[in-house]
Amino acid sequence: MRQLAALIAGGARDVARIWRVVAALYAVQVAAACAIGFATAMVVAHTAGVYPAVAAAARGDAYAALQVARTVGPALAGVVWAAVGVAALYLAASWFAIGGLICALAGRDAAGAAARFGTGGARAFGPLARLWLWSLVPYAVAAAAIAAGAIPPLVEPSAQPLAAIVLRAALRALPGAAAWLIVRAAADAARVRLALAPTTAAWRALAGGFAAVIRRPVAIAHLLLMQLVGAAALVAYIAATGGTSWTAAGGAIALFAARQAVSALRFAARATTLAGQLRLFGH
Repeated sequence: MRQLAALIAGGARDVARIWRVVAALYAVQVAAACAIGFATAMVVAHTAGVYPAVAAAARGDAYAALQVARTVGPALAGVVWAAVGVAALYLAASWFAIGGLICALAGRDAAGAAARFGTGGARAFGPLARLWLWSLVPYAVAAAAIAAGAIPPLVEPSAQPLAAIVLRAALRALPGAAAWLIVRAAADAARVRLALAPTTAAWRALAGGFAAVIRRPVAIAHLLLMQLVGAAALVAYIAATGGTSWTAAGGAIALFAARQAVSALRFAARATTLAGQLRLFGH
């Protein structure tokens, strides 16, 4: 418990030391999200204006939904493919950002953090991309374990209440979820190694990540706790804003501010997690 607290506190101090780099990275993320959200809203608004049936389908009109599927399908398919492209671009950008942030955190002087971020991100981009490809294999195994545990209770005929069925499915999925968490911790350990030593083979770094997690199981508890912090912030936001009308200008501004506060907290939690993992595996 003491080691876990030291990882979190030390990670928070490391993030605070290079707070300008972290804040700039968060600002870029917010700007990109706003630009993508605005473009998506404009496409949807244009589609709804050209095809009035879209609005009726959104209200639950089955006939209008059928009309939309027949006439707006190609346009919506384009939106879907654009979303896939944006997701791929975000994934590629994350390889640069994570590698750069690890290198920025690894230095002792805050003055050179920005330079370390740029050079480290460029050097780690290729190795982290290869690591992502290698990690698909254990992630697929963990996902199969989750599905094997959760799906049977959901599809088998049962007279039990829905809540009991969902609970049984969740309990049976726990071993697979634990395997997923172990894979995630191992991949994170491999990311630290590749960012600091990009000439290492990605598969070797991943294998070493599993070995490191086995030797230091506190990494799993650290990752789980920080994930729960981010999830708790999101749940609190939903509970605080759900069921309330935010149509007025002041309400919309307050909602935007609350959303950005939660987003900033979750981003800080991810950066603190990365800093703690660097302390644990970066030697």
